Amino acid sequence: MKIAAFNMKNFGQKKVSDDKVVGYLVKIMSQYSIVVILEVMDESGEAMKLLLEKLNSSRSNKESPYGMICSKSLGRDTYKEKYVCFYRTKEVELKDSKQYADDQPGDEDAFAREPFILRFSCPSTAVTDIVLIPVHTQPVKAEKELDELFDVVQQVRTEWKTDVLSFSVSQWAGPHLFPPLFPEHHDFRRFQCKRSISVQEEEDKAPHPTASLLLADRR
Repeated sequence: MKIAAFNMKNFGQKKVSDDKVVGYLVKIMSQYSIVVILEVMDESGEAMKLLLEKLNSSRSNKESPYGMICSKSLGRDTYKEKYVCFYRTKEVELKDSKQYADDQPGDEDAFAREPFILRFSCPSTAVTDIVLIPVHTQPVKAEKELDELFDVVQQVRTEWKTDVLSFSVSQWAGPHLFPPLFPEHHDFRRFQCKRSISVQEEEDKAPHPTASLLLADRR
């Protein structure tokens, strides 16, 4: 099973209506069991419904179609965007989802675009339970928002009783900002992970690659 996350930069009806763009997208997305897209500008949801239709109409996906879940529109002013997740329904099952409330007393509204938390059951893989936490950080606040992810992790661990977590973070927060492998950078609260930590930043065909941090703590 493979998981991907892309920042598509103002991704909405215009790009989805471009057959050439969608052709590339379908080819890329079809390589993965779960795909998270950041910076989706689609208030009505119609553009993402059209993308899902085109994705599932591809010959390679007809026997293993995708489902889709979208966050609410997020942002502090008139500029709003969503997180959208596509997943193969025969390979994984969406068990739960929640929008992080971002309302901690004394530290309200810490995120420009609050994380969208997704829990999947993956019965055919070694890790059968995984939580994805997409977040599109604000460039000037990337360090602050990454530090705040500690609170998100603690909440998820407490409420869902799981320690297998994966972050999908926008390009504004590259590997140099993650403290587990780079402790000399900044004063982050540390994620304690007993089993494995991996940080990877890929150059892909998507316009904006993301940095992914996988926490696999099997306590």
